[in-house]
Amino acid sequence: MFKPYEEQIETMLPNLTDSQREALHKLAKENREYMEKHRRDVNKLQNSIELLLAKDGDNSEILFPLIEMKAELEAEKEKNLYRAKLKIDSILTAEQREKMKSYEKKMKEKFREHREEFEKKMREEHREKATDDKSEKRGN
Repeated sequence: MFKPYEEQIETMLPNLTDSQREALHKLAKENREYMEKHRRDVNKLQNSIELLLAKDGDNSEILFPLIEMKAELEAEKEKNLYRAKLKIDSILTAEQREKMKSYEKKMKEKFREHREEFEKKMREEHREKATDDKSEKRGN
């Protein structure tokens, strides 16, 4: 649905210098690798958390530290995203930063619209299924 960030860079800022393009592509690659590792780490923790939540008894001694670790990973991700933003800002000119902000604003709006359409579709499918389930129960 959405283009990879390297392609978005070319769309947002077609007049980059070679050194700017190279620096942004390198940063995008580093950030993508970081995010992939982050997702794997969070998924592992989440799986462990879900297993503990499903168990009977008090598992708080094990569960609570895992929840804290997950929160720490999320905080690190936010810090990493901010550091990446600062690096991007240092690579671009003021005019390029404004163009990028404008493009990102448009993309966020498109994403919001897609999300709203998806949620509407899911609600409609849920209503249809609920209606079908009620009809089946009446028929039995």
